[in-house]
Amino acid sequence: RFSLDETCRAPSMGENISTIGMTEENVFIGDRYQWGEAIIEVSQPRSPCYKLNRRWGTDSFSVTMQELSLCGWLYRVISPGQVSAEDALILMERPASPISVKDLCRLYFGDPLNREGLTAILAQTKLSESWTQKVIERLETRQVENWNFRLLGRA
Repeated sequence: RFSLDETCRAPSMGENISTIGMTEENVFIGDRYQWGEAIIEVSQPRSPCYKLNRRWGTDSFSVTMQELSLCGWLYRVISPGQVSAEDALILMERPASPISVKDLCRLYFGDPLNREGLTAILAQTKLSESWTQKVIERLETRQVENWNFRLLGRA
């Protein structure tokens, strides 16, 4: 086993941007931030993958992070510009009916065929196209895509 307190120190998870105080619980899909001259927007949760298992020397790290909804998130660039590590991320805008990254992960990974949950995810107009398409596929087929390669590195 591993200790999340000891393990989760930036940039230990492969992240490109690390912040203090921002978590899956208080970051929402569609949150728009000023970062230096750039404007960025939260577009989707990150999908934990087997590379975390390799990094931490355990076969279950990625699965545990997914189960805990500690996935992180990705940004899309709305307006490019000069940024630096010293520039603060300033929340500019939050959607009217936001869903936190953690809640979205709980629905998407924890109850992946729940029609009500999938419909709630689809209501997020700022969610990336790739995630939106996966949700539509689940609703149409009533099947969840195979996560084994992403999580474990094997089929």
